[in-house]
Amino acid sequence: MVADLNESTAGRVVEELQAEGAKALAIWTDVSSAEQVQEMVAHAVKEFGALHILINNAGVLRPSRVGEITEAEWDIVGYQWR
Repeated sequence: MVADLNESTAGRVVEELQAEGAKALAIWTDVSSAEQVQEMVAHAVKEFGALHILINNAGVLRPSRVGEITEAEWDIVGYQWR
């Protein structure tokens, strides 16, 4: 399962994986939304039977210096315990 905000990028990754013989699907997901992440995991489990491996490689970049970043920007780029 390739989850991304950019559907065309996710689709290209899926095509590369499938060309190598892997079963792969793309899904649009905003990983800043717990609800969307839960839906993505449920979809992966439905399609593949279980969640076997997870690579969490999501990030947000804001072109601000640490001393100049706003609290709202920090909330987007910083990890928050839930």
